[in-house]
Amino acid sequence: MTPAAPGMHSWMLSEDIEHSIFPISDNVAVSLLPNTDGADRRVGMLLAGRRGGPIEECLASFLRELVRGLLGDEGVVRGGVRYTATLEDKGLSPLPDIRLRREWDCDGGSNDRRGTSSLPSLLVRTTSPATSMARLAVERLQEVRLPPLPFDESGQWRPFDPQKFSATSARFIAEQTRDIGWLARGLLTEYISSYYLVQRQVRFARFLMLFRSELLDVLNGWLHSLPTHLRLPRQLSVSGLPTDERLTEAEHRLQSGSTPFREIVLLLK
Repeated sequence: MTPAAPGMHSWMLSEDIEHSIFPISDNVAVSLLPNTDGADRRVGMLLAGRRGGPIEECLASFLRELVRGLLGDEGVVRGGVRYTATLEDKGLSPLPDIRLRREWDCDGGSNDRRGTSSLPSLLVRTTSPATSMARLAVERLQEVRLPPLPFDESGQWRPFDPQKFSATSARFIAEQTRDIGWLARGLLTEYISSYYLVQRQVRFARFLMLFRSELLDVLNGWLHSLPTHLRLPRQLSVSGLPTDERLTEAEHRLQSGSTPFREIVLLLK
C-alpha cells in the first residue's frame, strides 16, 4: 500500500466541519445581551460585512469563515487567525460602523504594529482543545492510501482487490478521525456496526459543540472588550443546538442499550 498524495478526505473533513459548525434551522436562535435597538443589525453587519441579514445567518457565515481560516493551509502553518477591527465614521449614523478584516496571525504575534487597528483585535488561536483536535485530524488525512501498483517488485502481475482496498482505506480514515467521530460521508457505514455508527455520530456532535463553544467564547470575549459607547452587545448566546446535557443523555442511552438508535440520533438534532 502506497501512502502518498494529499487526498480528498482531508478537504471533505474540513468542509463538513465548516458546514456543520452552525447549522441553520427554525429551532436555532441567537440572543444578544444587552439587546438594544438595532443591535442585531449592527452585529450582523459586523460579522457578515455590509450585506448584513438575519443574525443567525450572519453568525453562521462568520463561524464558517473562521473555520476555513483555522483549518486551511494558512491557518495550519501559522498560529491562528486575527481580525483587525477598524471604525468607519461617514457621518450617516450617530454610531460609527465597525469593520473586521481577516489576517493570518504570524506565529501568534501582533499585527497592531501596522497601525491599522483602532480597536482590540479579535484573535483566534489554534491551540484550544477542539481546534487542535480538528487540525490534527485534517493533517492526518493529508496522506491518503493509494491503490498498490499492479506489479510487485519482481515485475509480476498481482490482481487488485477493490473490496480489500476500500476496507483498508475506511480503517485508515476511522483511525485518524476516531477522536472527533467523523463518518466520512458514509464511507465507514459498511464496515462498522450500528452501535459504533451511532457512537461516532454522538462523538462528532460533541466535538462540534466544543468547537463552536470555543469560537463563541473568543467572540464574546472580544465583544466584551469593545468600548461601551459603541453600544454593541457584550455577549451572544445560542439556543436550539445540541447541548452538553443532551449529548450526555444520548451517550448514557447508547451505553445502556435501552433506547432505539433512531431515538438517540434525534437527540443530536
